[in-house]
Amino acid sequence: MTRSTLVGLTLMAISVYSYASECNDAVHATAPASRFAVAADGTVIDSVTGLQWQRCAVGFSFDDNGTPTVSSDDRCLPTESPSRLSWAQALGAADSLNSDGGSAGFTDWRVPGIKELASIVEWQCLRPAVNSSTFPATEPTRFWSSTPAATISSALGIDFDDGHALSIFTNASGFESAVRLVRGGG
Repeated sequence: MTRSTLVGLTLMAISVYSYASECNDAVHATAPASRFAVAADGTVIDSVTGLQWQRCAVGFSFDDNGTPTVSSDDRCLPTESPSRLSWAQALGAADSLNSDGGSAGFTDWRVPGIKELASIVEWQCLRPAVNSSTFPATEPTRFWSSTPAATISSALGIDFDDGHALSIFTNASGFESAVRLVRGGG
């Protein structure tokens, strides 16, 4: 395989994980980039909630593209870990990360509660309904929260395709979802 073929395949793989939100500037921004302090360690701190978020979902690693002071070219690249997990696996992913030394100098990462997860929804955007410069490569799919649903064997989540909350079965095959970890709050 030639070098140009490898470069082309690499670019194709990266572009698969590049999601550009469809945003409507006529709608009030609910989670603008100005609300988040971007850190070089792949996290952001929300000035409204005080929560610290991982910019990449589980199954992706943060890459600053060699420019740690320029956040506009930051990206999340797929790892060997699965990006879709059962609810038990999602909760376990936080425990595993913490027991393996944590991330960004902290070992108290967790799956967010439903209100915390909803706080990063950007209602101005769809597919994904999130600020893509703050949270690059967010898939327009379901994300787990740690909040159990009122129905048996379900947990609440957010569908980042449109930003709406939903109940996801926790013990049924085919109901794996993405997860983004958070720390702070109470």
